[in-house]
Amino acid sequence: ATPVSLDSLGNQGALAMMAGALNVGNGGVSLGGFNQAGGSVSTTGNFAVTQAKDNTQVGNLTVGGNLSLTNTNGSISQLANSTVAVKGTTTLVGGTEGKPTDVSLNSNTNSFAGGVSATGKDVVLNANGALTTAITAAGQANLSAAGNLAVSGSTEAGLTTTTTGMGSTTTFGTTSVGTDLSVTSTG
Repeated sequence: ATPVSLDSLGNQGALAMMAGALNVGNGGVSLGGFNQAGGSVSTTGNFAVTQAKDNTQVGNLTVGGNLSLTNTNGSISQLANSTVAVKGTTTLVGGTEGKPTDVSLNSNTNSFAGGVSATGKDVVLNANGALTTAITAAGQANLSAAGNLAVSGSTEAGLTTTTTGMGSTTTFGTTSVGTDLSVTSTG
């Protein structure tokens, strides 16, 4: 099948992606709902979703600008065996009725060139390179990077960090951990 190509996609509508390829130009994507069960989406611009019902699920997603996923009535998750690649900054916020929900971009093939801000209950972030993140977790957080990992923020429960790349390090800015801190670093 031939990919669908657009300059922009917006007006706060919802998109359910089942298969195929959607390519969006510099105009970027601005949606009121997003659920990706398959296929691939790419944009050279920004990708923003502000969702007020159901869960937000991303799959193979390439963003040339900034990624912003806010769900005020569900969690944010990633389709198994998919990759999220963002050249700009990433902002992730999960919640329901004022209470945080899980935020998980857990594929070890993800790449985040800019900083990642994640707010939710339990936060899971994995990257195949360096990862700079500011977290606010009402539960626990699990962060993993194949490159250097820079962490700041807070968790009400535990924080687990892992770096797997040769000589990779973990550094902490202002960080508050509610219970246990576990750090595994190769550098």
